[in-house]
Amino acid sequence: MTGPTVAIDVGSLHGPQTGVGQFVGRLLDGLSSLDDPPAMQPYVLSFRAVLGFKHMLFASPVGSVKHGVMDRMFGDIARLYVSEDPLSGVWHEAIAPGFGDAGNRSVFSMAVFNGFLYAGTGNPERGFDVWRTDAEGKPPFSWTRVLTRGAWRHNLNEIAGIMAELGGFLYVGTGIPGLGYDKANDVGPAAAEIVRIGPDDSWELVVGVPRFTPDGWKVPTSGLGPGFGDPDNSSMWAMAAFDRTLYVGTHHCGPFRSALRGEPQIRGGFQLWSSPDGARWRPVILDGFGDPYATGARTLAATPAGLFLGTSTHREVERFWARRTGQQASALAGGLSVLLGRSRRAPVGRSASKPAPPSG
Repeated sequence: MTGPTVAIDVGSLHGPQTGVGQFVGRLLDGLSSLDDPPAMQPYVLSFRAVLGFKHMLFASPVGSVKHGVMDRMFGDIARLYVSEDPLSGVWHEAIAPGFGDAGNRSVFSMAVFNGFLYAGTGNPERGFDVWRTDAEGKPPFSWTRVLTRGAWRHNLNEIAGIMAELGGFLYVGTGIPGLGYDKANDVGPAAAEIVRIGPDDSWELVVGVPRFTPDGWKVPTSGLGPGFGDPDNSSMWAMAAFDRTLYVGTHHCGPFRSALRGEPQIRGGFQLWSSPDGARWRPVILDGFGDPYATGARTLAATPAGLFLGTSTHREVERFWARRTGQQASALAGGLSVLLGRSRRAPVGRSASKPAPPSG
């Protein structure tokens, strides 16, 4: 199989937001060196996480279409591949499939932290895992499990969707696909959480449900319940450190639910929250920047020019709502937006809005 070529300096990719624009053509020339390369099969939909570490490129195929049924979030079992030279077309399996657990059906996120490569999974049976490796020796590498069973919230933390480092901690945002309810696997509904991992592999709950765990009693450092106190924040969708502050963008399923219920007014829009330390949080945007159909803060990129935010916007939700309610659709047009925020160095305090008490 002959595929498109790639021009990329894999040694320069050190975070989930870097390396954009360094790709020429489509990513990956096929995993042609493998005996049975699942990522080359037509039913595999995409690559969810791509990251450079120690001058190697890691890539995880995610999603499948089988028997006419699409699953955008999971495959048969989690796979992660590594190449020292993507142009050569030579790839190797970086993990044992599923990290040895058939319930791990995708590698959803990766990050470099404390000299290790971290990988977070999607597991609809028991909740996500987080694993780390120093990637020394030959693949598949030796991996250590740091978190399991969705940080002991089980499959209500179905995926480890996004990771970012700030202040000596690796922050992990969770979620459930499908508007907070995974219909295919009957998981949820539940709002998303944030946990953080220290360099000694200890972990803390930052946003979420207080609970007993094998690692002790965990209470959110923020005092905020899942979804930052909003049950419609179904996923922590984007995360980036900028100007010594952690920014977290959500997927907000409120507009979809309003439309399905035929409510007289659409409510919602993505939210963007910020914190300098994981304890003090404030809302930056609570309503999709004034557009309720901007349901997701899909990407965040910290740059010298500022913090860029890319949205996921669903105008078809408004058209569906208008048909259900018999009301006039607005004149709003267009799809995604790209926003740019610049530092003000303003003090950050507790949320301006009173959070809901932590709950399931």
